[in-house]
Amino acid sequence: MTDVGRGEKFVAIIGLPRSGTTLLTALLDRHSSLCLYYEPWNASPNARPPVPKDIAEFRACMTARFRDAAHAKGTITGFKETTTNLGTTAWAVDAINSLSQTCDVTPIWIHRDPIHCLLSKVEGAKKWWGYPDAKFSKEIFEKFLTETENSYDILRALMRRHGGLAVRYEALVRSPADVLTLVMKSVDESFELSQLDYYKSNSETGLGKKVMGDPGLIEKPRQVNEESIAQRDREARQYRSVIRDVFEQPRFEAIVSQFERFAGLPSVARAQLDFEP
Repeated sequence: MTDVGRGEKFVAIIGLPRSGTTLLTALLDRHSSLCLYYEPWNASPNARPPVPKDIAEFRACMTARFRDAAHAKGTITGFKETTTNLGTTAWAVDAINSLSQTCDVTPIWIHRDPIHCLLSKVEGAKKWWGYPDAKFSKEIFEKFLTETENSYDILRALMRRHGGLAVRYEALVRSPADVLTLVMKSVDESFELSQLDYYKSNSETGLGKKVMGDPGLIEKPRQVNEESIAQRDREARQYRSVIRDVFEQPRFEAIVSQFERFAGLPSVARAQLDFEP
């Protein structure tokens, strides 16, 4: 990464849809030194944001877009975007590459069991996105793996270039204070106990209109917990024959290997060490 040496910091949270990007953003944004924006590209379908040349331009664009001057706090700025939509992925990568020329950028790739991601997407399609007949199937799973492989290739290249962190969703929801302590240390800040209170709704800390990406977090914010892991594990067992059949296909060997590698990483891993070819 370019030696910028200007002291400004930027955090970019990336990952697959339903992998925990919104939760991690909410937890980090609750810190007194962080000001994060949820999915600037996805939140602006009629006027996509430009690729920012520096933090000042990014902040000005976000303030105009979200009309949230009260949110312009802290000394570390950032965004979160999910990365299967080609437009979203391209904008996020270009923004990170551009900002890295003028400030210190830390990408944070949050990874979740991919089967759980897809099962959560199916549930979301039924509950929120207008597809009441959505279901987990072999065809849907194969399409998901193909999209995931493309996203992983792009994100691996991004992490090799900029370093950053790989965070495991399962570790985050099981030991949020421990994981957040490590993440905050990576940006030279201390974990604040109030971060775990992200879900409390009042004029200062309520998620409200700021959140984009997880309707459940808006409808019923609550303490971090691992209930979703148990739920997705139960659902995955129902489809184990389909999963096994698809995973055994030679064309998915590389992405299955990548999933297994992620599962073996520490809860928070330094990406410049763990994303080498």
